[in-house]
Amino acid sequence: MSDENKKADSSQWLDLPPKFCEKPPSDPARMLKESKARIKAAVENYAQLGLWFSRVRRFGLWRYSKRPKFKSFAEFYKHMGYSADQVSHQIAISTVLRMLLEEFGKAEVKVNVYHATILLRGVRDDEARFKADGELACDIFRTVLAAEAKVTGKLLKKEMTARGLLKATPKQKSRHTEEDNEPKSDVKIGEPIDGLSLGENAGNDSESNQAVLKTKEVLPRQARKELNEARSVAAALVEDTGNSTEHLELHKKLIQLRTLLEEVYRQVNS
Repeated sequence: MSDENKKADSSQWLDLPPKFCEKPPSDPARMLKESKARIKAAVENYAQLGLWFSRVRRFGLWRYSKRPKFKSFAEFYKHMGYSADQVSHQIAISTVLRMLLEEFGKAEVKVNVYHATILLRGVRDDEARFKADGELACDIFRTVLAAEAKVTGKLLKKEMTARGLLKATPKQKSRHTEEDNEPKSDVKIGEPIDGLSLGENAGNDSESNQAVLKTKEVLPRQARKELNEARSVAAALVEDTGNSTEHLELHKKLIQLRTLLEEVYRQVNS
């Protein structure tokens, strides 16, 4: 880590100076173009999204952008509509997910994003939050699978608590205090919360999921339709402004708007 990064806020440690970047294995301009396309197309695929962001950071691909020019990796991911917290989360969860899939992807047990999100709470580096201990995550997953012949969020939390990676959750006294008794999560703004949008079956973590589902409001059909139309308009505006250098600032804001609309749409339809 450079002296400049040591002095900077931890959220800025993602910014990798050119002298620490590896030499791209092939045409960097083409690698950047492919990475940008993959990032845009991987909204719902956490492992791939983190992988492509990590690739741009690792090889310093942002340096090869011709229009617009980027002075840093931070400028690149902000232009793509992401914050430091979101990119840190994507890269960290990608590490955990890919290692889980490599070891357990062909097993009978199903590996999903919810599992990785739960594991991330105990295996993420508190200082460099884009780093995660994938080997530890696999060991926890393996231990639970061997003992229970299945893996759920609840069982993963139990194993991590036993290892001292998570604090024990106080017993719930009543339905009115369920929210207060929930363990504090390290999930940041823009990250999905537990099983709501990450594909965890309701039976896997029934107590917390049922409590949330009972209070979850269902939007009227008309509101869903209007939200979908807003997504289409935002996407069209992003494409239109992306072809003009005169609307660079507007293009950035529209990307952020599109990202927010996509996240809201996923949450509503989860």
